[in-house]
Amino acid sequence: MTEKIELPSSLLNHIPWEGNTKPLWPVTAFTLKRNLAQYLFPPKMNEAQMKQAQELIKSVLMNAKILKNPVFLPAEQLSTSDREFISEYFFGTGSFQNVVPGQGFIVDDDARFLATINIDDHLHLEMLDTQDTWDTTWNM
Repeated sequence: MTEKIELPSSLLNHIPWEGNTKPLWPVTAFTLKRNLAQYLFPPKMNEAQMKQAQELIKSVLMNAKILKNPVFLPAEQLSTSDREFISEYFFGTGSFQNVVPGQGFIVDDDARFLATINIDDHLHLEMLDTQDTWDTTWNM
């Protein structure tokens, strides 16, 4: 049986519009989707290939200087409601209900960054801007 893990408190204790005093709370979500040339698309990979691609992407993102204390969350170790929370928090259009080993998420302490690994694409990066500073967010 797979051990369940908890979402990091940095994600649970923040709301996207924290500190926003404006009467309207807009959000801009920047998304980048990429696949790795040396791997099949995620639905075509076996578990060993999924885990290999996951480790490659994870090692790069966990050491990225731009991310503040990134945390890796194996998808199969999160509860269904936690995966749904991630989808809703980051304004996802899909669902993370049917997960397999080799899929995962990376979030950081700012609770504005999400990377999904091996879900629909090998890598899906998302950055939220809720303070109307989209040029700064775009540059990140």
